[in-house]
Amino acid sequence: MLKIIKLHTRALFLAGTVATCAPHVYADCASDLPPATLSMQAATERLISCNRDLIEARRAVASGEADVLVAGERPNPNLTLGVGSVSPRYGIGAGNYWDKTFDTSVRYEQLFERGNKRELRVKSTENLVRAAKENLRGVEKQQHILLSNLMVDLAALDARITLLTEVTDLDKQALQASTKRFEKSDIPKLDVDRQNLDMNRALIDLKQAKTAQQAKNIELAKLLGWENYTGQFMVDKTVLDVSPDSPKSFEPTLYPEVKAAQARVDSATAARDLALAQKTRDITAGLQYDHWPTSANNTNGTGDTVSVTIGIPLYVNHQYEGELARATSDLDSANEYLQRTKGFVASEWHRLTQQVENANERLNLLQQNQLPKAEEVTSNIDFGYKKGAIDLLDLLDAKRLLRQTKLDVLDAKADLARSILEQNEWIRSNATSTQ
Repeated sequence: MLKIIKLHTRALFLAGTVATCAPHVYADCASDLPPATLSMQAATERLISCNRDLIEARRAVASGEADVLVAGERPNPNLTLGVGSVSPRYGIGAGNYWDKTFDTSVRYEQLFERGNKRELRVKSTENLVRAAKENLRGVEKQQHILLSNLMVDLAALDARITLLTEVTDLDKQALQASTKRFEKSDIPKLDVDRQNLDMNRALIDLKQAKTAQQAKNIELAKLLGWENYTGQFMVDKTVLDVSPDSPKSFEPTLYPEVKAAQARVDSATAARDLALAQKTRDITAGLQYDHWPTSANNTNGTGDTVSVTIGIPLYVNHQYEGELARATSDLDSANEYLQRTKGFVASEWHRLTQQVENANERLNLLQQNQLPKAEEVTSNIDFGYKKGAIDLLDLLDAKRLLRQTKLDVLDAKADLARSILEQNEWIRSNATSTQ
């Protein structure tokens, strides 16, 4: 009884919270504007409060807790009032109501569940709530990963745009200098055209980067509930410089996806046990009071009588075989899903580990080997070109190689940041799930 009162109180509090607080949350989300520079911390706080998927996942938890209250409710009794044995020949006689010669009956019936059916229903729904809470943690993890990727994308695109802008500015200056040299007949027109084509290529890359930036801004606005915001997010560049957390020993059963799947297995087990419990017959107890006074015209009256009845179902047509078969099938499916989820988590952790290692090796190779060599080659070729010892095509190829190497370094840095942030989120969700 105490447990039911606690469940009832919790559900009422939860319902009141959802009803009173949700409109204010939406109002704040609609009215807030992004800060001048969006840091990862500010974006995360906004995500927790205003992300649509997270709000929906919290509603699923609230609905599940209401289902626990419903599952724990006992059957309501049934009260029946009736009037009978009225003689159409003699009528109901004279006098007050209580002396009328008809049978007044009051019947009270109560169904008593047996076989721990109510406890099994509560157990099944409580496990579904546990699964919903773990699913909420899983949704938080996925949304945080999406947020991290978008923040890194925007920071990398901003750096890419800055780099390409510097390149195009230098190309314009070089083109102007070459045009003057052409006018003095120092270089052929073909060299000017080649430099112009190379500058246009850089301008096209710059335009593509700005287009991609606009698309990522829209994605981030949707993720954070800023759909009405039409400006451009200024992302904190430090998101590209992250350090990996120290992971604990890998244990798939501690991750929210696996814990949610295990909770569904427990729920399906309770549902199977509930289907088995249907074979335990419930009892309907009835208590009836009859008032049928006698009179000169009615000598058959019985006065005041009390009747007691017991109702027991007869399993003649079926014994809940279908319900048991369905519950057993659901349990098998839940167990199979649990095994698949464990395998998925293990493979994802392995993928993340390899991804971080590969991204780190790529960045080190580019920063320590490729970029210094590209800068050295470009510097030497540029010196030779100015001395007239090297052809323009060699200089343009060297500049393109240096530009592409710098972009590759930026892409590698962004890939490493994404990988580390995703791995950190898995580590964090594991720690959160064990609390």
